[in-house]
Amino acid sequence: MKVKSSCKEILLNKKTIKSLISCRYRDSKSSVVFKFMKAGRIKEITYGELKEDIDRLGTEWQSMNLINCNIAIIGLNSYEWILSYFTIVCGNNVAVPLDREASRDDVLRIINETKCRAIIYDNNYLDMIHYIKRKSGTIKHYFSMCDLEKLISHGRTLVESGEKGYINIKDSEENLAEIVYTSGTSGKSKGVMLTNKNLMVGAISACEHVKYSGTCMLILPLHHTFPMAASILVPMIERQSIYINSSLKELYRDMMVGKPDSIAVVPLFLENMSRKIWWTIEGGNKSKRINTAIDISNFLMKFNLDFRRKIFKKIIDSFGGNLKIIVCGGAMLPTKYIREFRNFGITVLNGYGITECSPVVSASSNDNYRDGSVGQPISACTVKISPEGEILVKGDIVMQGYYNNQSETEKVFDGQWFKTGDVGYLDKDSFLYITGRMKNIIILANGKNVSPEEIEMEILKLQGIKEVVVFGEGGKLKAEIYPDYDYIDKNHIFDIKAYIKNVIDVFNSSMPGYKKINGIKIRKEEFLKTTTRKIKRY
Repeated sequence: MKVKSSCKEILLNKKTIKSLISCRYRDSKSSVVFKFMKAGRIKEITYGELKEDIDRLGTEWQSMNLINCNIAIIGLNSYEWILSYFTIVCGNNVAVPLDREASRDDVLRIINETKCRAIIYDNNYLDMIHYIKRKSGTIKHYFSMCDLEKLISHGRTLVESGEKGYINIKDSEENLAEIVYTSGTSGKSKGVMLTNKNLMVGAISACEHVKYSGTCMLILPLHHTFPMAASILVPMIERQSIYINSSLKELYRDMMVGKPDSIAVVPLFLENMSRKIWWTIEGGNKSKRINTAIDISNFLMKFNLDFRRKIFKKIIDSFGGNLKIIVCGGAMLPTKYIREFRNFGITVLNGYGITECSPVVSASSNDNYRDGSVGQPISACTVKISPEGEILVKGDIVMQGYYNNQSETEKVFDGQWFKTGDVGYLDKDSFLYITGRMKNIIILANGKNVSPEEIEMEILKLQGIKEVVVFGEGGKLKAEIYPDYDYIDKNHIFDIKAYIKNVIDVFNSSMPGYKKINGIKIRKEEFLKTTTRKIKRY
């Protein structure tokens, strides 16, 4: 009698998204995979229902001859978005996730460049869809997410009549799964080609670092690779359920309803969560009491007495009551937030990734992390630092190249090594530290090379400063600063420039000469940002 392979063995031998979904259908069919609000009530989707929806929708699409083609998706986070993505990939088609904040001309360019034959959209983007219909000559099918239930119903009829073509499609690790266009902080976006193997190897390896339990909440937009890995694939590999937050306006409501144990966010979200905590504390004049409680709980921790989650229960309850792990990536994270949430009993695990690496390169572990570091490289890749200080990566997570752009692909490879463009270093225990971007390096009049991001991270620790960009001018360092106007108002600071100048003077007193700020400019508005919430420097 032949013994069936375990799901773990299957995933190790065949790293595809279809294999993951088939495994979970086999061993966790009745377990809930997705939860979300619909018509004022929580709706749940099991692993069994997910696979059946995929098979039925895929069968219907195949009957329309949507085979071996590129299919675009645009919309808010939703079960329908995720279902569409999985159905595309499991049918050996290629998903082209579109940035919902991109201009309609950028979206049109990507659709035409990738020759998409179909697009799935939610009705929040009807104006863009009407524009695409007038301008695009490649798309033959337009599917509203509101109509997917009808397509699934018709596909069910086909499946029940014996149509098994879609269900029996042979998948492969080497099949292209998606073409993701990077937003970048400057220049034209490029299409990153990622295979099933790229995505699954990265997610499986990330599970060795981050241990989820309970419910994970999806927050970040799914057209980015970070949430697809950290908030969808990793929880599914770990057999966790996922609560889908569709709108940032409803984020804290959804946290109260979904009660997540873990979330994956970018630093800006962590900053907003911190601000929410302290607004509540200061509004109730409890700052002194909270800081005293932090000192006491940290003292008790020295004797292995951990009462943080009891002492700060009200703070944890404001995020649903179960939050234990926050995975953070996408940009440099000030260590003050890591320490702050740790004080309250919530662990922040900082990681590093880049779209071209599917995207996870390194991650902190639940029980093995260092403040200021982005963790150790995952097992699916090897990391080294070039003589110029650039982080180089090779392994199964590295992309296949940029779509139809061989010249740009050649620029970012040195043999097998992918050149990330990020500057950093590895310590003796292989913990990785990010200090900036190669293209942002400032060469001073004295010949010193300075990473502006490294200095910005230090300046952001200062009270009264919310955003900063350090730049070179006349061979010296200068800083453009957007003050924290809430702090300024609460502390009745009337001469903002004099206050910021004094803060920077104190900062300069602790820095070596070549890292001192020699001029400041005060902004009245926040810096422009990319769709991943990174400041546009140029």
